[in-house]
Amino acid sequence: LVASDSLVAEGWYGLADAYFHDPGSPGDSIRSYQRRLNRSIYGFRRAIEIDSTFHLAYSHLVQQYQGLSNPQTQGMLDGDSVLIFESRAQLDAMGGLAEFERRRNRARDIGLEMARGWVRADPDAPTSHFALANGFFAAGQVDSALAVIDRALRRPELDAPGMRLQRVTFRLLADQPIEAYTELQEILASTSPAEFRRIPANERITA
Repeated sequence: LVASDSLVAEGWYGLADAYFHDPGSPGDSIRSYQRRLNRSIYGFRRAIEIDSTFHLAYSHLVQQYQGLSNPQTQGMLDGDSVLIFESRAQLDAMGGLAEFERRRNRARDIGLEMARGWVRADPDAPTSHFALANGFFAAGQVDSALAVIDRALRRPELDAPGMRLQRVTFRLLADQPIEAYTELQEILASTSPAEFRRIPANERITA
């Protein structure tokens, strides 16, 4: 599809997803992995450029940029690409830990902006709000994460037990156990077993 028509969002997404999930072969070099990672990011971004409502591309990009903002990662942004460093000497040659932190923060900001774009493209998708809230939490901005969930709950389409359980989770992450316990009791008292069964299992278990 990409070869015959470069404006097919599904083609770019499919190609990017293949690179995203490709584990490579035993003995693959770091550079080979780096190429797959960059081709994946490029394909997801291209899909969104063609179709700004392509939600699956957003979710993958948010995950990738949030991964690059992790202090334990060996990857860093190099312009619009990702560079994986193999040694401390290579990192020092690029500016050392201070430069690594600057690029890590930039990846965090791009991830947050991607999540905001996802919320704008599909404001009634719970997962878009979860991604943005998780991005704020990963950045150490717990109050902002809670604010994202609170704004989502003001939308009639999202005011449901699943979203309210997410707020309980973020209350706990924000070290607010009393508030979390109180809200959980309210949810349990007002939600039927049938409603709970409609909540994805991973969201129930998290709370």
